[in-house]
Amino acid sequence: MASSICLTLRSGKSFLLNQLLGVPCGEGFGVGHTRKTETKGVWVWGEPIKTHGDVSIVYVDTEGLEATGMSDAYDDRIFALSSIVASVGPGGYCSSRHRLMA
Repeated sequence: MASSICLTLRSGKSFLLNQLLGVPCGEGFGVGHTRKTETKGVWVWGEPIKTHGDVSIVYVDTEGLEATGMSDAYDDRIFALSSIVASVGPGGYCSSRHRLMA
């Protein structure tokens, strides 16, 4: 199963994924402390995380939507790619803005 987060810039996507992974921000997905974008494009955690039974989760981090200087078309591509990755396995999801897509 893949889990992908698509939200606006500086909304805590990378921080949340690091918390789910149980790793400090310096060892997991990059977390910035300024308005400058830390995550560029789409990043996938290197190894699946085993949960229970035969279920494994792959976490996907994305660049924040509505970033300064980026077009709506660029945001659409980020959202589309992360949605495709999340929909590859059963139970994947991607939320964007105020909408949840299954």
